[in-house]
Formats: sequence, structure tokens, C-alpha cells
Amino acid sequence: MQNQHPKLIKLTVVGISLMGLSIAAPLLVESLPVVASSTVNSNQIKKITANINRKQLELAKTKNQAAQQKLKQQIKRLKKQLNKAKALQKTIPTSDASVTIIKPTPSSASSAAATASSSPASSSTSAAPESTANYDRLAYGFNFVSGNEVSPQTNFAPGNPDQLEVGDGAWLFSDNNLAIYKNLPAGDPPNSSDEISSPQQFNFKLMLINAIQTNANGIEYAHVTNVSDPNNKIEVGWVILSQLKPATSNANALIRTAGANGVSDAEINDVKQGALDSVNAARTKVGLPKLVEDPQLSTIAKIRSNDIVTNFSHDDANNNSIIEQDLTNFGLLGNNQKYDRYGENISTDLNASDFSYYMIGYQSNYSMTYADAGQSNWGHRANVLNGEFTNIGIGVTYDQKSNQFYTAYEFTGMN
Repeated sequence: MQNQHPKLIKLTVVGISLMGLSIAAPLLVESLPVVASSTVNSNQIKKITANINRKQLELAKTKNQAAQQKLKQQIKRLKKQLNKAKALQKTIPTSDASVTIIKPTPSSASSAAATASSSPASSSTSAAPESTANYDRLAYGFNFVSGNEVSPQTNFAPGNPDQLEVGDGAWLFSDNNLAIYKNLPAGDPPNSSDEISSPQQFNFKLMLINAIQTNANGIEYAHVTNVSDPNNKIEVGWVILSQLKPATSNANALIRTAGANGVSDAEINDVKQGALDSVNAARTKVGLPKLVEDPQLSTIAKIRSNDIVTNFSHDDANNNSIIEQDLTNFGLLGNNQKYDRYGENISTDLNASDFSYYMIGYQSNYSMTYADAGQSNWGHRANVLNGEFTNIGIGVTYDQKSNQFYTAYEFTGMN
């Protein structure tokens, strides 16, 4: 929901991001019947899996781009070999064992835009639906990814960070502004008239990827089928590919456990740099100049990222804009001051184990720019691609209790 004033667009969007989708609140896990394997091909599977693990470890350590590409190709071939070996393996059902499937409850991503003379507007939030699927791995048409196959990616394609392929199983992870399209979107942003009705019924559900295509604007989409109920598979439509997360058989494998001292300053800076690079990459793509980081704005943004750990809102208890007050108190906003307009995006992002810290920051903004549809009316995107903004400050705070990064983006400009 949003209210519009002559010089104000202010909205709050609930979001979730494992790859660009922001996740907050504890992760829920559901039990999934395990299929015990016979000894047929078991040695081959173990050998291939071990080889994949070694290659992924090498990939995480190497800095040479040519070597990285070679390793990625090798891992891709090995995974195909592994899938073939598993498909040939004879299986029998087992009733006394289980694996866990991740099911998140959502957190928030929120945006606000205003000029110095603006007043705040309202916001809205939404909770994730519960899933009642009865999981049986054999019926889905794909293999769940094992925890051994999940490792941090140091280099990635933003539109497909988990290198998903046609035939893969994946969770659809989005916010309450999820948009699913009947046809491959031709524009950026897509035409809202092509959205299917009631897309939320498919959120947090298991999907099978039928096709992957890049539209004319270079945005990657996937055509998916809902396979949450193997006996009632439903063709869904086109979703932005970065909203899909590999169907992992071990929920813990998707979460990076921080050490006793939490996350280092260097890792926090990696998240921040990824977010800044993502903002400027999006602006460059549409011919806008890059935003220049203002150290004073980043100081304020750090204050805001600390704030939103306990108060995820643009406004204080009296419905006054917090960032407007901060900018004014720092002498940066108002008549004869440095800036006369501002915008704010705030997000939370899970400490996902298959993302490098830089990638967490990059995907935080990427999802807000390219997957911010539905009720949001592309509010985050409007701030990122606002030609009147010239400067930015970004603050990142890690909260060990929730194992999440809280990021505040402060945009400013002068008429």
C-alpha cells in the first residue's frame, strides 16, 4: 500500500532474500521422508560427490577468473553425472529417517522517498503462508540438493546467483509483492497487466524449472511448475530467476554460522560494497550517473542500520520520518543546506551460506531493483533509479541473534 503526496512517495514492503529476497524471523523446517538407497551405484555417487566437494573448495579459494570458469564447468559436468547416477540408483522407502526442508518466515524490505518538505505516509506488512505439503522426494521430478553441494560463491551472475538450470527443483522465495507473469516479460519493469491473479498462493512453494530465458532488457526469468503436491502439479508462469533458491535437503546447509565474535568489519564492508556496486550497476544500465558515496550519509546510514534491528520502520512512534530528522540534525537537509531531497530503502538479508558476503549485499539491492513488483509499485526501484539523486550512504549492521544483515540505503540530491 502507498499514499502519494505532491512530493512524497512512501511505502513499506515486506521482503525476503536468500538471493535477493530478504528473510527475517527464524527459519522453520519441515520433515521430509528420506529414501534409503541400495548399494547400486552408491560407490560411484560417493566418489562423484567427493570430487564435487573438492572442486567447490578450490573454487572458493581461487582468485584467477580463468581457473574459476574452468572449475565451474567441471562442477557443472560432475553434478550432471551425479544426477544420472542417482536416477539409476535403486531405492526403497524408509520410514524411520528424515531430512529437513527449509521453510522461511518472511522479514522486510522497505522503501521511502521524499523531499525536504514532505510528510510521512503509511506502510503495510504481510506474513508468509503456512505450507501443508506432504513431501516425497521421488514424486517431484528432481533431486534435492545435498548439504555437501552448498558452498559460498565468490563470483556470480546476479540474475542467476545459484547457477540454476532447466530441470532443477527450487523454492520460490519472495515478499508479499511477488509477481508472476503469464508470458515472458518484454519490458523492464514488466507490464503489470500480464501478472497472474493471487500469486501469493505459490510463494514458499517447491517449483520445477521448465525454462530459463533472458528478456530484451537482460533480466533472466524462469518458467516454473508448482510441484508442492506431486499429484496435482500446476503450471505457474514466469518469475524472475533470482527469486528461486535451490531445493536443499538440509536446511542448516543454507545458513552460515557466525563465529563467537560474529561477523568481522571486513565482512561487513564486503556486504556494503556489494550493495553499493549493485545500486550503481543498475543505474549505469539505464544511462544514469553513478551515485557518489557521502561519508556523512554513510555515518547516518550506519545509525539507521543499527536502529532497524529493533525498529524496522522509516518512522518513529509519532509517525515522523526518522531519516529526515537525522539528516536535519546533521545539517544536511533543508533550506541552504547540502541536500533538499532524500529517499531511503531498508532491508534484511539472511546470512546465506552459498553467498559470499559481497554477494549478500549485491543481491539485497538487486532483488529490490528487479523483483520489486506487486503492491510496491516498484518503490525500491524508484529510489535506486531516481535521476534527481546524486549521493548515497549505506550502513550495514549484523545481528547475531537473527543471523541477518540489516542494510540502510540513504539517497540524497539537490535541485
